[in-house]
Amino acid sequence: MGAVARRFSRHQGNSLKRYGGSLAPDDGGAAQLWCDHPCRGHPDRTRNRKSFVPGNGDEFRGKYGIAQHRPMLLFVGRVAHEKNIGFLLQVVDRVRKDIPEVLLLIAGAGPAREGLEHDAEKLALFGNIMFIRLPRPPYRTQ
Repeated sequence: MGAVARRFSRHQGNSLKRYGGSLAPDDGGAAQLWCDHPCRGHPDRTRNRKSFVPGNGDEFRGKYGIAQHRPMLLFVGRVAHEKNIGFLLQVVDRVRKDIPEVLLLIAGAGPAREGLEHDAEKLALFGNIMFIRLPRPPYRTQ
């Protein structure tokens, strides 16, 4: 990640502390380890749950060659610097010490992908990270 993007991300993250919020979950997950203040996830902002179609996890894992019982962390979204996905790389680096087969799947495209691939290479996360692009979902007319 470039110095300007890192500085911007750090500024954005620090500004969240002022409001008592964080991007880290409070469910005892690995992300909690880095929080020096009460952490909580963002509220679900999904308005129309009817637009979501259930998927088939077994089919998805088969399509991408992921073992059925392999522990997996998933990021779905635009791969941008402000999303702080580099933090997830650090989480996986730490988690794999206890769970060597853990996989972080980053599903999406965006300007930060190349930098994240470079960061993953520096952390030697070759077998623990996968980048995929998802097709655009079909739009409903109803």
